[in-house]
Amino acid sequence: MNMAMYTSGEMVKFNTGELALYVGEQPMPPALVLFRLFAPEFSEVTDDIVKIWINLTIPLVSTKLFATVYSQALALLTAHRMKLAQLAENAANGIHPVNSISEGGASLSFGVSVASVTDDELYLTLFGKQFIELRNRFYIGGITG
Repeated sequence: MNMAMYTSGEMVKFNTGELALYVGEQPMPPALVLFRLFAPEFSEVTDDIVKIWINLTIPLVSTKLFATVYSQALALLTAHRMKLAQLAENAANGIHPVNSISEGGASLSFGVSVASVTDDELYLTLFGKQFIELRNRFYIGGITG
């Protein structure tokens, strides 16, 4: 077993054979392990809060479509949704993401360019873009559920 530092500072063990992270003797769910790996910007958010977000995201990720990478897809979509919530909070406080800036003519635009109508929201964050990339690698037309 490999040893590593967990965000709270306590030592943990990685059991690579079953993709589990142990804090003390308690295993963390694989989606939470991957979430912590993919989204270090949320290190101040407690595991309990992240687990709530994961549970809210579970119905949105297809086990049939993602199969062996389900935990990875779940972690990415959870991070995406948390990032959107953070962006919405920032926007409510007057902080908006800038899409482009031009000097000659003083132009400033907000928002995001998108590739498809159904994926608009996913293109708003890096996590969403990674989710799309993962989905596109595993998508075979007609699979739902």
